[in-house]
Amino acid sequence: MLGLEQKLKNFTVLLVEDDDDSRERLKSILSFYFSDVFEANNGDIAYQVFLSKKPNLVISDIVMEDKD
Repeated sequence: MLGLEQKLKNFTVLLVEDDDDSRERLKSILSFYFSDVFEANNGDIAYQVFLSKKPNLVISDIVMEDKD
């Protein structure tokens, strides 16, 4: 049976965070577990990335300046 880390490597993640420092820190943590971590710094970009990459998981800040 595959370990949890190997199973997670097959998942892709979209990380939506408008604070650059927080986004970079979170990406470095998530990249350890997930094969592909896509980033967006606002809701408009996140929507486009979501449509084009079709990630398995979306992790999002809930309050952003431009568009939630």
